[in-house]
Amino acid sequence: MDQNEKLARRLNKVEIALTHLQNDFEALNETVLLFSKRFEQMQANVERLTTQIEQSTEATEPESLEDEKPPHY
Repeated sequence: MDQNEKLARRLNKVEIALTHLQNDFEALNETVLLFSKRFEQMQANVERLTTQIEQSTEATEPESLEDEKPPHY
């Protein structure tokens, strides 16, 4: 086997490895994009739930002690 054949085989192996790396990179990129989208959805849900909790807390809290009914009522 001469030097050119060895170099050609090495180059072929490198090209195959590069192709696999490109495929892996694309798969990882898709996964990152999916998780990013899910994270944004979860952030929106947390913000919505926080707002709902704040609104329900505000609705149940009396404005002053005079407005609060005694426990026996």
